[in-house]
Amino acid sequence: MDCDIVLTVYNNIELTRACLDSLDRHFRARDRLIIVDNGSDRPTQEFLKEWKTAHPGTPAEILRLEPNQGFLRAANAGLKRSTGKTVCLLSNDTIVTGGWLERMISLLERSAHLGVVNPMSTTFGLYPQPGQTPEDVAQALAASRSGEFVEAVSCVGFCMLIRRQVIERIGYLDEVFADGYFEDSDFCRRAGKAGFGCAIARDAYVWHREHATFKGTQREALFARNRAIFEERWGRPQRQLFILDPEPGAVKAMSDACLRSARLGNWLWVVVPRRLIQHFEVLRAHGNIQVKSGAGLWFLLFPFWLLLTKRKKRIDEVYLNSRGFRVKAGWLRALCAGKVKEIRDEE
Repeated sequence: MDCDIVLTVYNNIELTRACLDSLDRHFRARDRLIIVDNGSDRPTQEFLKEWKTAHPGTPAEILRLEPNQGFLRAANAGLKRSTGKTVCLLSNDTIVTGGWLERMISLLERSAHLGVVNPMSTTFGLYPQPGQTPEDVAQALAASRSGEFVEAVSCVGFCMLIRRQVIERIGYLDEVFADGYFEDSDFCRRAGKAGFGCAIARDAYVWHREHATFKGTQREALFARNRAIFEERWGRPQRQLFILDPEPGAVKAMSDACLRSARLGNWLWVVVPRRLIQHFEVLRAHGNIQVKSGAGLWFLLFPFWLLLTKRKKRIDEVYLNSRGFRVKAGWLRALCAGKVKEIRDEE
């Protein structure tokens, strides 16, 4: 598949230079670069023109918007200009690495049900260690995680590869989200409703400098505004704790229940006995699920530790199956009244 890379730019020459130079190092001849200059100042305009002239091997089109249209309108202008079989919406506060695009496109090519893909990134907590470069991280992932991916409810807009059919079916980013935050999650929810899945390619890597656009109270106010719009449209994601020790015949049903909940956008911690962990490994394939296992006293106490330490992002609901949990259920109800629900193995 060919790809149109849509890069949105508003001033910040040094960040943009680092991003463009990384694109130039890893550019594929069949692709196209669309630079959306979103009302940048004169020095940035001149820089973009000079960069394009100095890098003929990376054919770039500069789409000038004037005055500044805000991030979403700029991104949509680039998406509307694109014609490739895939389009990658890329922020200028990123640095791409070797194989970043090939590996994401490969995932789309072999997974017809997927419509939107992210790479691994600093955004997901994967930072270069001391002495490492982003390229070192990329090479390590390519060697150890080749072809692997994690299912996701939504992708993050810093580097979002989109199949052309998704845009044809659902349109563009919803500009009700103003300058950003939650527009990517909303886009992916609409894609999911139309039958397209989202995933993170575990063998691709893009470094991202987060929060380079909005600062302090400006970011907080915009985040709160857009979260309210998103939750009114899609509901508030729940943080759920599942404590499961089912009979062997009930494992699949309970795994399926956890996956259904995660695919609705909820965040899950699933605690199971060590002897059953191999039956629940399938849950690790979803990015919204964390699976924890242990034995003996650990299995008894870990859920309480989790509930007590999740102060900022509290657990909303606790689910446990009835087998062997009568005492624990009483303790849990005392700790989090109204949140505990028992489920039976046959469910």
